[in-house]
Amino acid sequence: MRQLRFYIPFLLSIDQQYKLPENIARHMVRVLRLTEGDEVVLFNGDNNEYSARLIEVSKKSVSVSVVSKVMVNRESKLTTHLIQSLSKGDKMETTIQKVVELGISVISPVNSERSNVSLSGERLEKKTLHWKGVIQSACEQTGRNKIPELHPLSALRGTLDAYRENLALKLLLSPHAQSCLAEIKDSPQNVIILVGPEGGLSEAEIAYALDCGFVATKAGPRVMRTETAGPAILSIVQMLWGDLG
Repeated sequence: MRQLRFYIPFLLSIDQQYKLPENIARHMVRVLRLTEGDEVVLFNGDNNEYSARLIEVSKKSVSVSVVSKVMVNRESKLTTHLIQSLSKGDKMETTIQKVVELGISVISPVNSERSNVSLSGERLEKKTLHWKGVIQSACEQTGRNKIPELHPLSALRGTLDAYRENLALKLLLSPHAQSCLAEIKDSPQNVIILVGPEGGLSEAEIAYALDCGFVATKAGPRVMRTETAGPAILSIVQMLWGDLG
């Protein structure tokens, strides 16, 4: 039977009782039809899993008692960071969901010259909250007990500057690159991946990234969509140096 896992945004302790957030309670009762005595697994990002039993259940309210705690580490030995240019529609959501499933450590959404979507103010706040929800849901589904870090939306060049002195392997995905990932001889512990928007990065942005220490690479002869590129490259680096091998 599949384990029912729920992200809880607060500290948890054994032998303590907690009233769950209303949205989680509604899902447990109305969708999953859970009742008193049923057991679930809770996690809050501290790399532990908490077994809990439902003790009070109503239409909008669920209280649980935490029975036990165990550390379960499903994180890759490879630290990975995706710098992803904004994309329109649900493409950004797709990218975030898939890279979390594949073990990403950090996600930095950025505005680049050819990004065809603009976010600011209340709209940006709502979108950021939505992205965080996507990350949490992906962690629930995949069994991850640590929540990947989501950086605030920033300008591309500012983000590149912040990592100029970083010693990680910094990869710039480009279909015009002369070398491919398999030719990299190092065994890095930290990888940063830069992916452009639908229209690609501009020549000036590519030059700036290279000046910041990024290495142009390709994953094959085909040009991938922006929502495909990040997950594809992450899969490859996890296979080469992480935990997908």
